[in-house]
Amino acid sequence: MKDKKTFIIDIIWIGLFLFFIILFIVIGVRKREKQREYEALKEAVVITETTESESETEIIIETETEEPKIYCDKTIDFEELHETNEDIYAWITVPGTDVDYPVLQSEEDNYYLTHNLDHTGPRPGCIYSNKENTKDFSDFATILYGHDMNNGTMFGTLRSFYDRDFFEENDTIVIYTETNRYTYQIVETRRHSDAYLPYEFDYFSEDGKAAFLQMMAEEEDDKSFIREGVEYGMEDRYIVLSTCIRYEGDKRYLMIGKLVEEAFYYE
Repeated sequence: MKDKKTFIIDIIWIGLFLFFIILFIVIGVRKREKQREYEALKEAVVITETTESESETEIIIETETEEPKIYCDKTIDFEELHETNEDIYAWITVPGTDVDYPVLQSEEDNYYLTHNLDHTGPRPGCIYSNKENTKDFSDFATILYGHDMNNGTMFGTLRSFYDRDFFEENDTIVIYTETNRYTYQIVETRRHSDAYLPYEFDYFSEDGKAAFLQMMAEEEDDKSFIREGVEYGMEDRYIVLSTCIRYEGDKRYLMIGKLVEEAFYYE
């Protein structure tokens, strides 16, 4: 009788073991499939890719009293993107990393934390913002969220910035929209609490902006670096990339960029 019970228990354990092995394989396959979808989408929507030296960007002064406007070639086909998902409103690239993805915003906050481009779930999800932010990057601070995936997709390769040398050598975030290209200088990276940033800092009030800038000036830790020689204040605009930190469930990793150039597409 005892041997029979032991046999049954062994069969159950073997069954559970095989179940989890198959589950992990299925999850891995799904993640690879979703990444291939992103890669195919990128091939379909990138119109041109130019190096800085090849760029046809020009500075045009429209009047003697207006600030110079920068114009550039359009590089992303948003009509193609909208055929994939109408919630796509921007594209983000972080040179030096694998971050090269569409940016989405849903009427339901955090929807794309657990949904993919085709509205299936759960991971890898998408890079997204919530409704607190406008879609034209005109807010004092625009927060973009994404998973820190083990395989380096989504915001996974932002872990490269844990290394100070890498931080010093890589300082750019580029955002493309239907009408503009926004270039940000990465001014710092840091650990932060998992508090919801738009609630912690009211970006539409002077006190909220001041609190955000005070946070940026706080002392560094081993994952927090501040770029020397960069000035910033309440009149500037910022982008914040927010992702989790492995094995630190109560913390988030923030990369903060300051807008240094806004270019308009040629008509």
